[in-house]
Amino acid sequence: MSTGAAIEKFRENKMLANFLRGARVAVIGMVFDAGVSIGRSSLLDVKTILIAAASIVAKVYRDRMMRAYHEQFPAYGFSENKGYGTARHLLALKEYGPCPIHRLTFRGVS
Repeated sequence: MSTGAAIEKFRENKMLANFLRGARVAVIGMVFDAGVSIGRSSLLDVKTILIAAASIVAKVYRDRMMRAYHEQFPAYGFSENKGYGTARHLLALKEYGPCPIHRLTFRGVS
């Protein structure tokens, strides 16, 4: 799957937006069920929890996407580097040049 196709699929499914909406409802519902009043600091706590959860979802999604890219472009070691430049990855860039998923604006890629 190309980068563009993966991003489009993510947008179509609205996975992150749906996850965040559900998490917000669940967290706020738990707070109300417990009879806790929500003040400004409590809402910030909810936002922090949602940001942390979104970060985990994004990292899991990225790791899966990088494993799929590794199947298409095994020379670059995407399954090992998760998008960061390991020695093997940088060597492959020098030997083969960038593949279609590389961001050419990154230093060392173009």
